Order: sequence, then structure tokens, then C-alpha cells
Amino acid sequence: MALGTNEVSLLDLTGAFASVRAGRAKLKPWGITAFASDAGGLRSLGPPAAPEKELPHKEQLTRLLRDVVEHGTGRAAAVDGASVAGKTGTSQDHRDAWFVGFSDDLVVGVWTGNDDRSPMKGMTGGSLPAQIWKNFVTTATPLLARSNKPEVAEGTESTSPRQASTQPQCNQTACAVRYNSFRASDCT
Repeated sequence: MALGTNEVSLLDLTGAFASVRAGRAKLKPWGITAFASDAGGLRSLGPPAAPEKELPHKEQLTRLLRDVVEHGTGRAAAVDGASVAGKTGTSQDHRDAWFVGFSDDLVVGVWTGNDDRSPMKGMTGGSLPAQIWKNFVTTATPLLARSNKPEVAEGTESTSPRQASTQPQCNQTACAVRYNSFRASDCT
């Protein structure tokens, strides 16, 4: 397969970078879709179990990706005082531009493009996508440092007559602490 001949989703590409960052082969991308109990159990707030197989040449791959940020097209993603690695990308006719990268704390992918697939005049992955990436990581990293990073929200037991069973419920305090943009009223 020739480079650039097939499309890869931003989720798959970001998952590949997460594998490099973790040094593990084929990490499965994940996201949080809800905090409510599901069939009597709480939803996990953490990623699925990491694959046991180590990624060969992790250090060499990471060094190549750091060079992109330090000396190449990804310089706009450089964060003062942080080790950043990543890669820029621009599709033919400037229809898509992206930057995917990682710091010590986060793996983030940014894509820019038009919904109608029309070209963006002069847009490249090293311009706006790298700047968006840097702004996001710079803002999000301090929020991660403040959280206590619970793996699973703790359950509470209901004592209301309506819910005689002791089904676990989302711990709104734990959710609100971990996710600063989370509205506790959404947690049911």
C-alpha cells in the first residue's frame, strides 16, 4: 500500500499514537459515554486492559516523533517545559489537515477540514491543527494534575423505598472531581 492512498480515521490514528506512547502493541481507543449504572453495575472510567505485547522500537519511534515537533513541521505544537512528540499531515488539495501527538500526560488527535471535502486554502497540519493541539494540551494538563484519577466511580447505596434493591449509583462527587466540565446533575 502506498503512503496516503487509504484513509485512516482520526480515532484509529490517535490509537496508534497511544500505542507508541504506552509502548504496547495495539491499544484499543476508548471513551466515556455515560456515568449511569448499567444493568446493576457501574461503567468503568478507565481504559480497557492494556495489551501485554511490548511495542518493538518504542524509543526510536518516539525520537522520530519528537524530532517532528522539535525540528520539523510540528514546531507549532511544542509546549514549553514538556516532552512532546507528534506528526503533522495534510491531504491532497489541502482538504484535510491534522496533528496527532502525545505529551507525558495526554495523547490527542486534531483534524481540521470542511464537511463538504472542499479544499482549505493553504491549511497544513503544522499550522492550525498543531496550534489547536498545543492550546488543548496546555489547558488540559493542569486539570489532569489536579484530579485524583479514580479508575471507577464509587457506588452509593439507595435507601429510598422506591429502590429497595441496593443498586450502585454514580458517585457525583467522584465524577465532578475527575471531570471538571461534568455537570453533576447529569449523573443518575
